Amino acid sequence: MRTSLPIDDPGTLLALKNSMTEMGIKGKLRLLSNNIIKTPMLAGLFKTWLILPEVAMSERELNVILKHELTHFKRRDLWVKFLTLVANAIHWFNPAAYRLTKNIDTFCELSCDEQVVSDMNREERQFYGETILNVLCRVIHQHSGMYATLAESKKGMERRLTHMMNVKNTSKPIVIISFMIAAALCLTGFATASVMNVTGAEKSSVGESNTTEDTYAGGNYLWPLTGYHVISAEYGSRMHPVEKAMVFHDGIDIPAPGGTPILAANTGKVVEKGKNATDGYYVILDHSNGQKTFYSHLSDYAESLANDDTVQQGDIIGYVGKTGDATGNHLHFGLTVDGEHIDPMSVFTEEN
Repeated sequence: MRTSLPIDDPGTLLALKNSMTEMGIKGKLRLLSNNIIKTPMLAGLFKTWLILPEVAMSERELNVILKHELTHFKRRDLWVKFLTLVANAIHWFNPAAYRLTKNIDTFCELSCDEQVVSDMNREERQFYGETILNVLCRVIHQHSGMYATLAESKKGMERRLTHMMNVKNTSKPIVIISFMIAAALCLTGFATASVMNVTGAEKSSVGESNTTEDTYAGGNYLWPLTGYHVISAEYGSRMHPVEKAMVFHDGIDIPAPGGTPILAANTGKVVEKGKNATDGYYVILDHSNGQKTFYSHLSDYAESLANDDTVQQGDIIGYVGKTGDATGNHLHFGLTVDGEHIDPMSVFTEEN
């Protein structure tokens, strides 16, 4: 905005006024020019600016550009993009959210083109496409700057131009069917979210009364840290706190003060005891029937604990620490059944 200048040209301002009147737009729109941007764009939610690149345009080209940008303005597309960014920020840990945000930007532009050219003949559509290319060509030698969603690549421009040349009016039955499908998907999403919330609430109750009597119906598992049941990282995809990348978290993290005793979740055999750069000090217990538990980031092992030892449920096998890739004291607790990682929270009953 610091590099943008107000447009005072009477002809340009009149063209904007006429276009807004023709399209039934009563909102206020400030017109600016900028020598950095490569294509026209809108900016601002409550107070909106229409910013044009500083290139020469014919009256017909200007009218085409104004119609496109005013269509975005009339449909409040900036609000749609703003809400997708908010959703993306909330779901920052989900790679699908980033893809969805990009797709919404892309289809928002395609949809705008479709609406603009819907009442144009083929010759007018061709001129519309040529106008987009001409504006880009006139600023191609300027320094790199900001540009529209689909002006960023040859493939994107080709897709955009092909789409606008082949737009067909959508029949009412198709619109109704599409609306019904969208509504069904929304209802399904709400239902799924409700089920997940209930499941999450049930899981969060685990550990509210953690004692050595905590059991798992199929294997008599108990909570590995007495008195500490807050989970700082759940099972599943997450942003790694050290590597700063999306990774699959194959267990749960339970924060506790350094030196807190770690209990064997079930009777089993020490099949592996060691240390590596990622897990720090760790212990793996085999409980037979294909079930193994994994304890990592220990500060130390229990005295005299050795490979091939058999430990009883509730025996101390080590102490909470922050060795390996860890940002604080906690226990990483994992569970495998027949070699496959499963959510450890699923093995505790509601009473735990």
